[in-house]
Amino acid sequence: MQVPRVIENSTLNNVLLDCDYTLKPGEGDGLVVKWYLNDIPKPVYQWIPGKRPQDLGRLKGKVNLDFKISEDPLKMHRAILLFRPTTELSGKYKCKVSTYLDEDEDHRDMIIFAPAKDFKIWHFKPEPNKVNVTCMASGVFPLPSLELFSGVKAPLQRAEIPDGARHIRELRYSYDMHLYNIYNDEDLEPDTVFECRLGIPGTEYQIRENSVYYPGLDVMPSISAEAVNSTSLRAIAVPVSTMLLFTLFLH
Repeated sequence: MQVPRVIENSTLNNVLLDCDYTLKPGEGDGLVVKWYLNDIPKPVYQWIPGKRPQDLGRLKGKVNLDFKISEDPLKMHRAILLFRPTTELSGKYKCKVSTYLDEDEDHRDMIIFAPAKDFKIWHFKPEPNKVNVTCMASGVFPLPSLELFSGVKAPLQRAEIPDGARHIRELRYSYDMHLYNIYNDEDLEPDTVFECRLGIPGTEYQIRENSVYYPGLDVMPSISAEAVNSTSLRAIAVPVSTMLLFTLFLH
């Protein structure tokens, strides 16, 4: 099987998934090629030589049924050519080839990821001697890792996020997530760096954003963003009114 391991949501016009096989002489009788997605028992694609291939289920209307990968009449429609695949087509693809005499199957994973639509870190003071540091990401797929780090110089230390301080909202093929931690000013260095890191497992997609906090000063810090893999993000300053609303939301 030849299946792309990782692609970005809606960035390619076509994606090819191939399932090659070898038939012994006279073994072509009863040949059927079926593709499955994410262990759903019903196929999403089926081809029987001499008949037009079928796109089914989640792939309905998303396959070029005229595409031929070979002129061999027993192989020409074995492959799937997807139109502009999106996150809903992410997952495990299984190809099953069967004849009257034998059958075989194999599978490959294809991750179709969606980068964050919004990603930011901010902090505010719920009490005079405390600071709430919050990270937020939205519109990400699949389920990302979101981590908070702190320190005065590299390498920063990963923060232990308490129970109930991490919230995930699952939407249709995307996730919104935020987490927060509350620190005592007396436990922080004069110019503590807080950094939020977002990654998508199974891909090289990673982005980070940081801010500097000066304990004892009830002032919004400047915020900078660093993106990896050519993903550019805009630095966002959070107004005081937004912070107060977020505080009410958390409580």
